[in-house]
Amino acid sequence: CSSSRRSFLTVRPPIHHGELLSGDATDDIDLRMTWVSDRLASVGYKAHWFGKWHTGFKSANHLPDQHGFVTATGSFQTGGQYSGPGHSMRWQDNHPLYSDQFFHDKPPRCDTTVAGSAGCNATDFLSNTKLACGSALEFVHASSPAECCAACASNHGCTHWVFSPKGTNADKPPCHVKTGDAPASCKSAQAGVTSGIRTSSGGQCTDEYSTDLWGQLALQAITEHDPSTSPLYVHLCFQAVHTPYDRAPADPTGNVYRGLLWRSDVWIGRMVAELKAKGMYDNTLILY
Repeated sequence: CSSSRRSFLTVRPPIHHGELLSGDATDDIDLRMTWVSDRLASVGYKAHWFGKWHTGFKSANHLPDQHGFVTATGSFQTGGQYSGPGHSMRWQDNHPLYSDQFFHDKPPRCDTTVAGSAGCNATDFLSNTKLACGSALEFVHASSPAECCAACASNHGCTHWVFSPKGTNADKPPCHVKTGDAPASCKSAQAGVTSGIRTSSGGQCTDEYSTDLWGQLALQAITEHDPSTSPLYVHLCFQAVHTPYDRAPADPTGNVYRGLLWRSDVWIGRMVAELKAKGMYDNTLILY
């Protein structure tokens, strides 16, 4: 956990930097140590950190933005709950994220991924209705319309979804997560099928399910990076699979722990796909 992050950043084994879940006044990496990010920034890399920090906060000089990271958004300590107000304090660069008004460069749709938000209320579902328009993003093993809606909410590009107990296609899982316009004209009556159009929750991006928030931020950094101007370093520290084992949105595995891994793998897959789409993959080193 924290000790492995400190070792990676300082290129030193734990005996040299320590990590005993220490208090605010004693939690630090020795400032005489040069971080990997410092070295990479010195040769022109654009460095970003997303996810868990908990590598020392004895002073402002211990924070990531003082060590070569042009952006850093993450949880100050171990993480707490994965979503909602129960997570540990999240920070961006040198300030806490009390609410979205303090959050700069939010990823698109990041305030709608937690199941149970507006847009995933049963009163908004379109019963006995199929939304035939749009194209497929993914097929998800969901057991109810609510789970299918949550799968749409946790997918970066989803605009609407279709749930059929027998499967949208005979050889596909029952939840069809889609993207594209979903106008009234594409609604068709189909018994037993439930659909929904994604709507904004009005919730806080700051309170987003951590795997989705960190994954979306990392993906956004890759998408927005111009490889012709500088090389890129993304330091991504998922909370998964740390306690408290909060179930991932639209978890298809049937096992909470496997679901935590599955959700992080979803985002890694999307980042790899984006690296390939931008022609960066063959010149990228991924340590996982």
